[in-house]
Amino acid sequence: MTGSTRTAGATLIDETDEEYFASPALDQSQLKKFMHNPADWGWERLHGGMEPTPAMKFGTAFHAYLLGTADVTAMPEGMNPRTKEAKEWKAEQEARGALIVSQQDMQLLDRMRDNLRRDEERARMIDEGLREQAIEWTDERTGLRLKAKLDLIPRDSLWLVDIKTAASAQPEDFARSAWLHGYHIQAEFYRAAVMMIDPALLHREHRDSLGMQFWVFEKQDACDWRPWSIRASSEIASCARTSIRQALLRIAECVEKAGDAGYGADLDGAARWCVERMGYPKQVEEIQFADWQLREAEIL
Repeated sequence: MTGSTRTAGATLIDETDEEYFASPALDQSQLKKFMHNPADWGWERLHGGMEPTPAMKFGTAFHAYLLGTADVTAMPEGMNPRTKEAKEWKAEQEARGALIVSQQDMQLLDRMRDNLRRDEERARMIDEGLREQAIEWTDERTGLRLKAKLDLIPRDSLWLVDIKTAASAQPEDFARSAWLHGYHIQAEFYRAAVMMIDPALLHREHRDSLGMQFWVFEKQDACDWRPWSIRASSEIASCARTSIRQALLRIAECVEKAGDAGYGADLDGAARWCVERMGYPKQVEEIQFADWQLREAEIL
């Protein structure tokens, strides 16, 4: 960890991804997992999540390449990966913290970054803003410790920015993806994090934000990109705030019950309690089919 700054119960932290993920505080991904199924949240918290997929690794490399937060490199053309030379090269790159991608992916990354850099205003936002900034704070109502790591907090702006890679940045496609992955939850959780920090430390005039912009980059052909947003004033953001509050209250209740049951009165104790005591209902329920499904069944 390279440093931290405390402000009114919140901490602005400069840390690596490894340090961030090692922190026991709750992040928005854990919160969404709990909303889906508390038992799954408990299991993942105790045992870790799944191994990163190729798409996830590509997204991580693109974030680092676009934001300039880590070196991204490809094996030199003509180098045989099975040779001693190649293995030594790979070990050297990994030792200095570089992310290694294929030559083909490197070409995509160049194309995607070049497309963004042609937009001088967006390029300036990256160059002058805080990138991959971690924040930890305590939720006042529950006492739970929370954390967030934002892609970009632009200087002198009313927006927050998150970088996304996607198969399609088209309206219907990305709206579907945003709903599926809970980007409205992410947007409001991150906005709450930034509100806990003295805006002067973020080089901003206002504590609150208009919402979150999602810069969505396609990963094929022209690698075009498109900015979308979720405003704090929108109906979906209001729903997200309600969902976040309800989830935090439920997790706090699980911590209390876990302590009473001898699992430990902390988040890991709550995770153990959720794995054994929470999850899906076990009574038999009749499957409910939608009207359009019933109509299709009649046609068949």
